[in-house]
Amino acid sequence: MSEPKYLTAADVARILRVTPGAVRMMHKRGALTVAEQTVGGIHLFLRAEIDRVALLREKPRARIDHRKPRLESAPARRAGGGR
Repeated sequence: MSEPKYLTAADVARILRVTPGAVRMMHKRGALTVAEQTVGGIHLFLRAEIDRVALLREKPRARIDHRKPRLESAPARRAGGGR
């Protein structure tokens, strides 16, 4: 049996491991495109697009260290106020 061409928001949520509300928010923000809409108003997404988004979400992101660098010449702080 072949995979369905169209997926509901609930199907997309299961694939991306998010809530259906998060899928709707991703659509509102333009991260997902609705391919079709049923007469009842249910949004349908293309399976190929969801697979692409899932692949992008799996890639590890580079970690950025936002802490201030410590100066090598600065003395180490002592616990208890430094006295």
